Formats: sequence, C-alpha cells, structure tokens
Amino acid sequence: PGTYMQARVFTRETPVWTVQETAIVRQGDAAYVFVQTETGFKKVPVTTGLAEDGYVELLEMADLENRKIVLKGAYYLNGLGEEE
Repeated sequence: PGTYMQARVFTRETPVWTVQETAIVRQGDAAYVFVQTETGFKKVPVTTGLAEDGYVELLEMADLENRKIVLKGAYYLNGLGEEE
C-alpha cells in the first residue's frame, strides 16, 4: 500500500517506421511530412498509425525510403508554401 509503479506493456514485437511528432503536419484529416528534394522541400502525404512518447508510426514507407525527412520545423515549411 502507498507504493507507486509506472510500467509499459509492449504487446507487439514487429518493428515499425516512426518519426518524431514534430515531423508531421496535419491539415484536417490528412497528414504530411516534408522531404528534401534537389531544389528544396516537397510535402508528401503519409498514413499514420499509433503515436506514443513523441513518435508517430508511418504505415506506408515506399515513397519515403532513402529520402531525407524534415524532423523539426515542418510547420514553418508548411507556412512558407511548397517548393519544387
């Protein structure tokens, strides 16, 4: 009695792709990330899954593999408008 315990229970052992929440830009029901291009940045739609501890699961990575994703400042880029 009087003892406090904090625990996490992991129920899935399958690796998933995640990015920091700061990388996700939401507009209505849609989610986007910015990827680096040769001339600037491009906003790419993504499908998100679970979110926990500041990270968001990305469900479809085919268009993003081997691309540089903006992890911080995505909202600033979104306010500047899309370049490419």
